[in-house]
Amino acid sequence: MENQTNNEPRGPWRAFAIAGFASGFVAFFVSFIPMAGLYLGLGFGIPGLVLSCLGTKSVIQHNKAVTGIVLNSIGCFLAILMFALYIFVILKNVAY
Repeated sequence: MENQTNNEPRGPWRAFAIAGFASGFVAFFVSFIPMAGLYLGLGFGIPGLVLSCLGTKSVIQHNKAVTGIVLNSIGCFLAILMFALYIFVILKNVAY
């Protein structure tokens, strides 16, 4: 364990990895909220993606940072997809 902490680069990389990981969970779950999910999903997903990418420099929290990249990417994609489906359903109901 000491060997890993000695190899850890100086800087806030561990905190970035953890913050990006947490932001990924939030981005994933709020993307399912109609209308607000687009703003919240992208609002948490894009900064979380940046934090996770910066957090990959951490030796100790590298796996969390990579998981954060995946979760934030999925959260952004789902936010856009759910918004498109929501608009499609509204336009379909208005046409009739």
